[in-house]
Amino acid sequence: TYQTICIEDLSIAQLMKKAKDAYGNKRKRPLSKHIADASWGQIRTLIEYKVDASQHNWLIIAPREYPSTQLCSCCRQRSRLRVELKDREWTCPHCGTHHDNRDANAAVNLEQLADYVMSVVPKGQLELAAQAGRCLDSKLVRQLLKL
Repeated sequence: TYQTICIEDLSIAQLMKKAKDAYGNKRKRPLSKHIADASWGQIRTLIEYKVDASQHNWLIIAPREYPSTQLCSCCRQRSRLRVELKDREWTCPHCGTHHDNRDANAAVNLEQLADYVMSVVPKGQLELAAQAGRCLDSKLVRQLLKL
């Protein structure tokens, strides 16, 4: 049996970039130190290595445009309201589901994305990906989702 790991293709440099405050001064983002301490870029490299070595896992990389935090995991509709990083909970305007944990909702959306991608990728393409490291990169996923 195969296991699938789905991660987001985040722009670590963009997350670490200085932001302007209300007065126009450049200041480090509050999460910059934590992102640097956690070595997010290195985590992806380690996951890719482990997946390649295991021969029983697949890594799916969701493209940067994939709105994992803004999709309702129940009705799959994208919220027209911009869900900011500070907004930890929100209610879907389409189905009324209240999402009390933004990260849990994103995790469910990534799991659903992984299930979808593995169900629609042609078998021949999976065999090619198996030879190239068992990773379905964000370009392929973007094509499948037509982003």
